[in-house]
Amino acid sequence: MSTCKDPKALLHRGLSMARRSQYICQTCKSVAAFGQGALHRQRPEPFRLLRCSDVAIRTYSTDNPLESTRQTPHRRPIAWALPLGRSSYATVSSTDLDGELRSLLQRGTAILSSNAPPPSKEQAETLFRDCETTAKNLMSGRDGSSLTPSTRSGPSSASSALLNLEEEGGAAKPAMPVPPAARASRKKAIESLSRLVYEVIVHPAVFITPDLLQRYITIQRLLSRPRSFPEVLHLYATKPIPQPDTTPATYRTPNPDRVQFAVPKPLADTALDAAIKVKDLSLALGVIDTTYATRAFRRAKLLRKGLVPLTGLALAPVAAYSVASQLAMLQDTMEPELATVIAFAGIISYVGFTATIGIVAVTTANDQMDRVTWVAGTPLRERWLREEERAAIDRVAGAWGFKERRKRGDEEGPEWERLREWIGRGRMVLDRPELMEGME
Repeated sequence: MSTCKDPKALLHRGLSMARRSQYICQTCKSVAAFGQGALHRQRPEPFRLLRCSDVAIRTYSTDNPLESTRQTPHRRPIAWALPLGRSSYATVSSTDLDGELRSLLQRGTAILSSNAPPPSKEQAETLFRDCETTAKNLMSGRDGSSLTPSTRSGPSSASSALLNLEEEGGAAKPAMPVPPAARASRKKAIESLSRLVYEVIVHPAVFITPDLLQRYITIQRLLSRPRSFPEVLHLYATKPIPQPDTTPATYRTPNPDRVQFAVPKPLADTALDAAIKVKDLSLALGVIDTTYATRAFRRAKLLRKGLVPLTGLALAPVAAYSVASQLAMLQDTMEPELATVIAFAGIISYVGFTATIGIVAVTTANDQMDRVTWVAGTPLRERWLREEERAAIDRVAGAWGFKERRKRGDEEGPEWERLREWIGRGRMVLDRPELMEGME
């Protein structure tokens, strides 16, 4: 039997056998890929920064089907290139976003013009809807997340094989670095868009509708610019309302305590989440003051959740008397009038006792409380009406304090002391000692 003494032939023979056989694990597959790549000795292609003007675009021509032309836009947009295999690249341009932003700025300038008539609700809402779409497109590629390859070649080195193993295991792929020029351009666009929607919504002639407020909160949250939330939320209830068909324009002062000026709870939660995300305590407390702590918010909760039970409680005596009258007709041991009175008293006593127990159970429930609780002696009515406010403060305290339960109570610093004092003024207690872990 002859033997082969050529080391390359032995290596090729071993690789072919490995391809025909089943690998025991992914590591064996990576080693095989490394050996195959070692024969070719190809250096991996480095990352390069390209411009759209340097990319040849192939077009069809009747004279020469393979004629290449070079892209020459009015402005040279920046694009990022990601190596795909050996020669393919995926590019993302900012030309479309620049055009959209320029159009939005022109429409916003027309609304803010002193000579322009007051904008209609539809005009402002359409502008904000387009701004929201632009903000989503603008922020989708902020960290390079949009720079993802469309195709991928096979592994050509041990590093690519290991990266394939990581991707197959479901691990997140590292984000591509954004060039400095693109980062500065995107930051400028973010500031321009944020400033535009702010100037439009605070303009005296623009009426803040619930849909307009919702889109403003969404846009600023996407752009990570929530600093103006307390001011805009305050204007939502106090901004003078322009009167239609008046020349010159006249305004009516609204009543901020009316139910229609209450900020919806989902929108308030979104604004508070954005404030907590940027770690601004003053901003978070301002959002709570202008949403959960307002009288309009409490009236809206009473109307939304308390109207049906109160209506049923008011109609209970009438329904009880009707039932008692019918029950009195089913007996012959006493006078119908006396039987009606006894039955009516029994039904009212049962309904009143059951309703009282239910109200006490709902208003004294504390399983949802984490670090912020009520001061002893707080009326049950106030506890129920202000539960959303307490829950929001509880979220703020949880975001600024220690996450480990055993460390709770050891927080210190000016911001923590300010938060504790602010909570105390609202008839609440932060970290009640008898409710802390190990202090029972």
